[in-house]
Amino acid sequence: MEKLKVLLSLAMLFVHTACIQIPEFEAPGPEEPRPCDTQELVAIQWVLPVEGARIRGTVRVEPRLTGPVPDVVELLVDGIAVATLTHPFILDWESQSVSEGTHELTVRARRCGQEFLSSPRRLDVDRTKPKLISQTPWNGAQRVSVHQVIQAEFSESLLSDSVNRETVRLLAGGSEIQADVTLSQDGRLLTLRPLVPPPVNVTMSVVLDEKVSDAAGNSVAFPSEGWSWTVPAFLPVGEALTQEPEHPNIESFSLGMGADAQPIIAWTEGWDEPFQVHVKRWTGSTWEYIGAPLSPRTTGNALECVLQVDSAGVPTVMWHEKPQDNAHQWEARRWNGLAWEALGPPLTPHPNSRGLRWQFAQGRNSHPTFVLEEQRTGTHELLVQQWNGSSWSVVGSAISLLNGSTLNFLRMEVDAQGRPLVTWGEMESGGATSITSAMLWMGTWWQNIGSTLSNAPSALAFDAQGIPYVGALESKSGALKSLVKTWSGSAWTNLGGVFEDIGPSVSTQVTAMRFDGSGRPIVALTGQEGAYPSVTRRVRLKRWTGAQWEALGEALVSPPGPTTGGPPQFGLSQDGDVYVAWLEDAAGTSPADARLHVYRLNQ
Repeated sequence: MEKLKVLLSLAMLFVHTACIQIPEFEAPGPEEPRPCDTQELVAIQWVLPVEGARIRGTVRVEPRLTGPVPDVVELLVDGIAVATLTHPFILDWESQSVSEGTHELTVRARRCGQEFLSSPRRLDVDRTKPKLISQTPWNGAQRVSVHQVIQAEFSESLLSDSVNRETVRLLAGGSEIQADVTLSQDGRLLTLRPLVPPPVNVTMSVVLDEKVSDAAGNSVAFPSEGWSWTVPAFLPVGEALTQEPEHPNIESFSLGMGADAQPIIAWTEGWDEPFQVHVKRWTGSTWEYIGAPLSPRTTGNALECVLQVDSAGVPTVMWHEKPQDNAHQWEARRWNGLAWEALGPPLTPHPNSRGLRWQFAQGRNSHPTFVLEEQRTGTHELLVQQWNGSSWSVVGSAISLLNGSTLNFLRMEVDAQGRPLVTWGEMESGGATSITSAMLWMGTWWQNIGSTLSNAPSALAFDAQGIPYVGALESKSGALKSLVKTWSGSAWTNLGGVFEDIGPSVSTQVTAMRFDGSGRPIVALTGQEGAYPSVTRRVRLKRWTGAQWEALGEALVSPPGPTTGGPPQFGLSQDGDVYVAWLEDAAGTSPADARLHVYRLNQ
């Protein structure tokens, strides 16, 4: 019986044993160090960081160890142990404990009294943000070309992957402008090139995302004031011109274009001495004299100068002299490359003549032509003379005017063949009748082509085929409106519709007209607002497309002031650059403070 109990107990024991829970498998821990064998070596290779890495904060240190398990693994920085690596021997090391600059990392393993070292790994610790050290345009620039390449130079290289159209943006008045964004090979020069010309008279700016950084991850330290500039409708061409900085006293001016596509300007000015004619050309960087200032031949002043430049770029200037004895004469000089050469003796009117309105033009092929109003007892006429290479000769017969009439708006232009077109308006004595006339020289006779003009033209021009164009005024809905007309051979026909006034200006007129390299006319519309002495002038340029007039940029607007000085002058180079010149008051006190300014259309 006792044996049976023992057997039952053993059976129950086996049953309970079969129900025991077997624990889950656990990963083996670090291999236990084997007994020391000085012949076994520990090899250490680098996984991270890579050689020459630039870091600013935490960096992962990961060596690969082969061979027997070391007793201890340490990280050495510049030969000093700074941390212990435990299995699996990976450490996120905080580099804030060391200074900026290059440091050498080494992994050291010890086993059985032996040391094993990895090869050194150099890192560049960089916690300094890249700084903007130069920029084009500079922040706050007010006169920037639409073609200006936008560049920024930084104190250190940027990470190329951080620079793209999403992280570097060009804005115009808050709206994004698409631009190519590139980084130089050394990573220090950032360049933006707009894919379309930026708009004018708005603030441009560059915005950098925080993702733009150096290789260490330091974001660019961008100026707190940002980076912005202004693209105006017109850019000044050099400094304001005057020969008397202390007492500017410019009486007249005239603008032409040289063969090098650069402007030439002439003006008359004087103070303590008689007025002289000053002629300067723009070199691309500064205004320089063409010869010495031209002095009057007589004891009087040189007044009312007109500059003409032919297709070869040769300038010719004419001015009116009024000696102290109240006589009058006109002097013409041409630049021969070394000096100003007189075109014959001075031109003089008949004795006792009055009126004496005049114009000078020569066309592109250099046919210097002079028209003068002469009015004396029983005679009132226009006399046209042309330089034939050795003397001045009268073109046809004198053009008769009404006795006692008042002549206004005298204009003259010359075509490539030397044919003059003269236009004017006459008011009969007493103001009863106004007459508009236009006389075109046909080679042997004057043809009156003014019958279909209601008002005297404000501007004249010939196209390459010798067809005349005029800037005209016509009454529309009770107001005078400007438009362009062209001569068909029998009548004047409108080229497009009337021009709307430019802004709140009054009396908007076509004051000048030129033809571009494609033969399309470009006009300068001029108007002004306000009353003397606070007058603001506006100039807007428009080009004929073949179907309509399109605006070239925005208007050029003068600061309010008393300056008069006649209408603005307009020049057009064969390269398509457009220039405007006018007198602009500097001090805001009197016209005598006005200086001569030349502007270039920013296009």
